[in-house]
Amino acid sequence: MSHGSGPNVTYVAVLAGVAGAVLIAGAMLRPQATEQAPPSETDLARLARLTERRTLESSSAYLAGLADEIAPLVVRVGSGNLSGVVVAPGRILTARLTANMPATLGVTAGGGQERPAEVVWSPDLPAAGLTISGAADLRPALPATEAARAGNPILAVWRTAVGRGFAPAMLLDEAAVPCAGTSIREVRTTLSLTPAMAGGGVFDLDGRLLGVVIPCDDRYAAVAPDAIESMLRTAASFDGRLLARYGLIIAVASAAEASVFQAPSGAVVREIRVDGLADVSGLRPGDVIVARDGVPVTRPDDLQPLTASPAPTPFVLTVRRAGAAVDVTIGAAE
Repeated sequence: MSHGSGPNVTYVAVLAGVAGAVLIAGAMLRPQATEQAPPSETDLARLARLTERRTLESSSAYLAGLADEIAPLVVRVGSGNLSGVVVAPGRILTARLTANMPATLGVTAGGGQERPAEVVWSPDLPAAGLTISGAADLRPALPATEAARAGNPILAVWRTAVGRGFAPAMLLDEAAVPCAGTSIREVRTTLSLTPAMAGGGVFDLDGRLLGVVIPCDDRYAAVAPDAIESMLRTAASFDGRLLARYGLIIAVASAAEASVFQAPSGAVVREIRVDGLADVSGLRPGDVIVARDGVPVTRPDDLQPLTASPAPTPFVLTVRRAGAAVDVTIGAAE
């Protein structure tokens, strides 16, 4: 029995030795784990910059796409860098940048053909309204359904000679502020508005129109479109058109004025704008207009034809001045 167990013990011992050798060799040949050094401040800063860059690139792409969607709502007005915002079918709001504006202006949507639009403006207003017929392809901007909240992101979009421009900003608030001798409702943002943006729009991220960029004394302001429309409605009245075209304000002559000026009826000249057409033609405050081209004028409404479009050819106003009749020739408005 003892004779038979000797070889078995030896065999087991050999196997144990071989297994141990294999384990020792495996341990020696196994790749040793190296301890990773923690990232340096430079590495962390670089990683943060890369993350921020990806975020900015993503935001920039998003805003550029949004500007592309809004761009059809903004048209180019005239031949310069003046924009306009389509606020209703065939209705455009823009800025008034010059002392005088023509009766019509060309409007170009995107890369389309220029089309004529009738202009409504007043020397007292920094904005103008355009009316264009056959403009079913001009998509109007959505109106703001409620006051935008302070801190919300906004996007200004305008037109240039080469395409659309845009700039993001944040909304601050809305406030009634003086502008060009009147009070306007300004949409104030963190964006510094420039002449290149004149006539462009300020939109929320849903594409709703918050304001139109117009000159305001020595700066530019984004003004709520309904406030601009209210100003233009006044300018579109007979009195507003007479002021815009001729620089002239008239009223019914009172009984005392009729007696002093020896004019039983007529329209008294209340104000004359310096360098306006009425001024350069020789009309004066206090004149009582009693006839137009020989047709009697008994009240201001008798002068309605003077505001017809197109403007009438030169005409003659007969006025009572210091008790005498004086003829004043008024040239046609440009």
